[in-house]
Amino acid sequence: MLAPGADLARVRAGIRAVLPAALAVDTLAQRKADIGRVIGALSAMLGAISLIGLIAAFLIASNRLSGVFERRLGDRCPARRAS
Repeated sequence: MLAPGADLARVRAGIRAVLPAALAVDTLAQRKADIGRVIGALSAMLGAISLIGLIAAFLIASNRLSGVFERRLGDRCPARRAS
């Protein structure tokens, strides 16, 4: 927070002079935009992981059901089991 009547450029320059070079001085709007991009990226990654999990669950269930149906068909039709 700045005091009323304080010069933003002068305060920013003073803070930059005190901070190490690895740290930056940003405005609140810039920080909000950065956090928004990070949240968006995390949301997209979570969506992709959940989609991969859904596809894996579908393939596992499909494989299991086909095995059950093949076994039932073999139990009802012994001639088919021999081939």
